[in-house]
Amino acid sequence: MNKGWLYVVIGAVFEVGWVVGFKHAHDFLAWSGTLAAVVLSFVFLVRAAGAIPTGTAYAVFTGLGTLG
Repeated sequence: MNKGWLYVVIGAVFEVGWVVGFKHAHDFLAWSGTLAAVVLSFVFLVRAAGAIPTGTAYAVFTGLGTLG
């Protein structure tokens, strides 16, 4: 498996995490975790785009996020 695809999958997991975090964050610790998930999801997306075509990476990233 190409590292780019692994980065897309990991980024999508963090994407689902921050979406859920926005709904359930009520204190500083939860908001910190949500912010970290936002940053990490996009860091992994950018890393994936360095290894596979950007449009493909984004399409799979959003598709997995929707599935999650």
